[in-house]
Amino acid sequence: MSDNDEVVASRPRRKMKPRSKWNIHTRPGKGALLTEVELARALGEMPRTIRNWRYRGLLPFVKCGHRSIRFRLDMVLEALEKRTIKRRHFYEQRI
Repeated sequence: MSDNDEVVASRPRRKMKPRSKWNIHTRPGKGALLTEVELARALGEMPRTIRNWRYRGLLPFVKCGHRSIRFRLDMVLEALEKRTIKRRHFYEQRI
C-alpha cells in the first residue's frame, strides 16, 4: 500500500431487534397462529397430546406448507368447548 491509499471503514452491521420486539404473525380476527408447542403451553397440555388431538380431528388447524402446521387459539378453544360434556343429574331411584 502506498501513502495515498485510504482505508475506508465499512458501515457497521445493523443489529436485530430483540425477540420481544418482533411482530407476531396474525390473521384477521386477532387470531395469532401458534405452533403445537405454543398451543400446548397455552392450554397446559403436553405437545404430544395436541398432536394426538389433531390426528383424531378434534382440533382445527392451518397447513402453511408441507410440514408447517399452525393453530388459532380462539378456534381451538371453541372446538374444545363444543366437545365439553355437560354434567348430568342422576336421580336416586327408590326401591
